[in-house]
Amino acid sequence: ATIELSAWLSLRGHDVAPHIPARLIRDRAHLNHVLARMRSAGLHKVFVVGGDGDPVGEVPDGLSLLRLLDEAGHWFDEIGVPAYPEGHTKIPDNVLMRDLREKQRYAQAMTTQMSFNAGAVASWIERIRGDGITLPIHLGIPGVLELGKLVAVAARIGVADSARYLMKQRSLLGHLVQRGPLGAD
Repeated sequence: ATIELSAWLSLRGHDVAPHIPARLIRDRAHLNHVLARMRSAGLHKVFVVGGDGDPVGEVPDGLSLLRLLDEAGHWFDEIGVPAYPEGHTKIPDNVLMRDLREKQRYAQAMTTQMSFNAGAVASWIERIRGDGITLPIHLGIPGVLELGKLVAVAARIGVADSARYLMKQRSLLGHLVQRGPLGAD
């Protein structure tokens, strides 16, 4: 479904990078099938994530999938990877840093989890740059959501502290959250 939607959006002029979860790739044959579908759809970017849950096959994490893409001789103009300025709920920080350092051999950009704490993001950027990680950074920001849903998503992905920070910064909140759909009075 992700590839079909990505192809549909791409045909309408959008710059698309479908998320491919490593843990949903069964084996090399399955990966080759996914790549063939992406190529025939004209997709030139991909965002490689580990994915939630247990692996369904031989690919346990994003770094393993990046290595398989490299071995397959991919044609992508850009491979993106996730980054976690406020940490990950299940992966220790030292593992995140080690893997990000290794992922930069295969990727052209990283996108952060959403965060509302500019100080935490700035400190993280200083830390990774000092550690030799030089990939370009795209800052992850949430789309327009109801406040309750935004806080629930923040808690689920491990940035609840950041959401609490946002709630204390009422002047920022007005810029990020709207009461209704765009254009509604």
